[in-house]
Amino acid sequence: MKDERMKGEIRFQYSCVNDVVTAYVDWSLQTPEDLQVWALQYDSYFKGRFPTKVDLILELTNFRLSPRLAPQFREIRNRILRDYTNRSYRVNEPAMERAMMYAGAVLNGGPANEFDSIEEALAALAADREADAEAERGSLAPLARADSAASAVRRGFPSWRPPQG
Repeated sequence: MKDERMKGEIRFQYSCVNDVVTAYVDWSLQTPEDLQVWALQYDSYFKGRFPTKVDLILELTNFRLSPRLAPQFREIRNRILRDYTNRSYRVNEPAMERAMMYAGAVLNGGPANEFDSIEEALAALAADREADAEAERGSLAPLARADSAASAVRRGFPSWRPPQG
């Protein structure tokens, strides 16, 4: 239940099946104080809850951000994503907030994407995980070939063993 003094809340839901947190963000960030409470909600949920960083889907249908707060928002957003997440995906972000997100990605770095549904975000997450796994498999192949080549070279040298006796 939303506290009447607050202008928003975030409802977090962890999916074991997909190994992802979905944050349903119901916030109208209008003041620096709102921004502090908003950030504290993320910190309170994530800090100490997971042993490693997680993937995050943000459902943003009910998210509003005052353009006056954009610079501070980008700084805090980047910290939250850096501290707690591997990847993040945005769903149903309103047009004004989406424009600020893309501007922020250009100005400050950080992820920028937008999906029409949680299912589309989950599909993108699965594709990104597969691409990461493929890249990791590919990066190990040269090492395996190098080790195999070194083993062949080592076989050409007599091994030294201390005298038995």
